[in-house]
Amino acid sequence: MTLTLLDATTAAERLHQRLGAEPGSDEGLCALLRAEVHARGQAPRSATLDRVRRLVAPIAEVDAEHLAGLVDALQREGDLVLAPGGVLWATPLRAVPLLNGAARLFSSLSTPDLAKALGVAPAARGAARTVAWQEAMADAVASLGGRVLPPETWAGLDRAPRADAAFLARLDERLAWEAEPPASLERDGPLEWRGWVPDGERPGWRRDAATAHLWWARTPLRGHRRAWTSGEGSPATTRFVGLSFDEADRARFALSRQAGASPTLVVEQVDGHAILEIPAWLPRAEYRWLSLQAEAAGDAVQATRWRVPLDAASAVTALLADRLGLVVEEG
Repeated sequence: MTLTLLDATTAAERLHQRLGAEPGSDEGLCALLRAEVHARGQAPRSATLDRVRRLVAPIAEVDAEHLAGLVDALQREGDLVLAPGGVLWATPLRAVPLLNGAARLFSSLSTPDLAKALGVAPAARGAARTVAWQEAMADAVASLGGRVLPPETWAGLDRAPRADAAFLARLDERLAWEAEPPASLERDGPLEWRGWVPDGERPGWRRDAATAHLWWARTPLRGHRRAWTSGEGSPATTRFVGLSFDEADRARFALSRQAGASPTLVVEQVDGHAILEIPAWLPRAEYRWLSLQAEAAGDAVQATRWRVPLDAASAVTALLADRLGLVVEEG
């Protein structure tokens, strides 16, 4: 067997051919992250980030924080799943046809593999991949073990509760029946809990929020814990129920609505489109639904600005206002 030492330029060219994107671009890095997890089936998040960064290091400088943000974007997109313990899992193919004749593709499968099966190369922008949809592609999707889903089913709006008083009441019911003992999340040492304060002079996550119900803390291994309490202290000192990332996001919007301090969604008309400025991360179902109706109009990682066709803007803002309590303001 003969080994050939490649120079940086040749290595970059070959990697570009394999990925279908520049290795150091968001699209190229997303492709590498998908490939790393898909090939293994599952992989620790921290190890995946380290392997991809070391792989690209000879040909492109990659900021570790930016790469971590791309993993978060892939999770929110649905291409990767983060399980408890910080393990990333591969995902099957889901194709979601849209009214504009395109379809969004969600999977840890590589773009070249999708192109080979579908007969056309998907277009990538950040973590999102889109293909011009043809009904005949449904058989190709099935051959890869995937499914074709309508947008509503993919987004999960029918399974996700509104962020309102009823949702908060259900959290209180869980607290009454499923509460865990104080400090039971602190087996590896004390956590620095911060409570969510939705209004007042200093809204946000605060260390001095003794009467907060919603709490967040970072673990020693850079993981996160989220919990709900009765408002009589943090999970270090009072009983609590643990929350998922999505439940905590939904509780944050519900508490802001309850306090009359909901975030403002600013709408501005630019070049025949509506630009939506959303000041906070959305819960998963609403984020997925929005990502099918709009395209990111700014940073592909942060995705707080969205471009929506003018004729669809009213329906989009109305749904977000109803489900999350966002206040719509014309810019």
